[in-house]
Amino acid sequence: MKLYNRTEIPDDLLRPVLLAAGRAAGAKTAKVLVRVTRGRRYTAHGSAADSTWAKHGWLIGKHRRNWGERKVRCDGVVRMIVGRIGPPGWDGLVEAYRATAGIINSVWERWSPEIAARMLARNVYRVAVHEAHHIREYHEGRLGPNIDYSSRWSKRPHEVRAMDAEEEALQKLRAGARPAHERAIIALGDWFFEEWKGREA
Repeated sequence: MKLYNRTEIPDDLLRPVLLAAGRAAGAKTAKVLVRVTRGRRYTAHGSAADSTWAKHGWLIGKHRRNWGERKVRCDGVVRMIVGRIGPPGWDGLVEAYRATAGIINSVWERWSPEIAARMLARNVYRVAVHEAHHIREYHEGRLGPNIDYSSRWSKRPHEVRAMDAEEEALQKLRAGARPAHERAIIALGDWFFEEWKGREA
């Protein structure tokens, strides 16, 4: 995996989570390009493309007019946007609850930055599993240029399979079957918490 990290999150904390997610999805990520940026939403989200190249300027975050023609060869591209800790609204609570894999028992539990940090880190893992599953299916030839986008996102077969992969990965975390993945998520969550403390100081 070639990581283009356009955030202040240290590579040595972000990369293990992304690699763990790729393994959880059963994807081959050695030649996959991953571009990560920050967003304002209390969550993480992403997209995957069956690309054989990406423009270097886009990967490193240069302005569009400076992208130039240089291309980076690859075997798939993933774009991820990672949010920040903050008191979430209803949508954020629902997404965070889904990502916690048992950390909290109710979306109405009192919000705390420690819980929010772990939620966000686990959301990064969950989204990375989802996108890595798409990459796996691109490599296997199960997804091609004729994907049917007429139905709702949550009803499309390839998205349902990716969501099933997410849930399987989270279930294994709950069962303690992937301690190395859990350690990587905890380390990233600790960084998110320290980042939040620095903003609040």
